[in-house]
Amino acid sequence: MVQDILTTSGTSLTDINALAYGRGPGSFTGVRIGIGIAQGLALGAELPMIGVSTLMTMAQGAWRKNGATRVLAAIDARMGEVYWAEYQRDEKRYLAR
Repeated sequence: MVQDILTTSGTSLTDINALAYGRGPGSFTGVRIGIGIAQGLALGAELPMIGVSTLMTMAQGAWRKNGATRVLAAIDARMGEVYWAEYQRDEKRYLAR
């Protein structure tokens, strides 16, 4: 699957400077699988890894798409629970609240 994505995009691992991976929150198994794949690729290609928060990524998307400066990002954690975080944007960064 990874090779298919690289081929479709016309990219190889030698073209990449770092590997970003979703560090959660999310399903325990899904996060572990994603980290494992990223770690294997990063070690094999001698690339640094960058962990990215799922909720922060959602907040950044809301800012870029809608110009929002205050975002409440939430995802279903299953079993009646919710993963959530509130972010406030200033000119240079997001601040988790």
